[in-house]
Amino acid sequence: MCLDYECESFDDRVRAAFDREFDCPDCGDDLRVLRRGGLLLGCDAYPDCETGFSFPVGRHDGTCDCGLPTFETPTGRRCLDSGCEKSTAQ
Repeated sequence: MCLDYECESFDDRVRAAFDREFDCPDCGDDLRVLRRGGLLLGCDAYPDCETGFSFPVGRHDGTCDCGLPTFETPTGRRCLDSGCEKSTAQ
């Protein structure tokens, strides 16, 4: 782990992996990686569309039935959208 500000940032790595990789489920526009206190995926059509999802602590491990990324978290597998009917896998 690099503890120098000149090293690649965590935000840059998340942005490279997730920025514009998924569509907003409400309007179809791109989801962008944003820093708003924490990291989140927010709709590029803001303020017309206010959809946003905060990243859970865990490892990205696939895509949910709704088209958003899934994560293996300390409490189990879940979709980025915690309200998604397929948010947990058995």
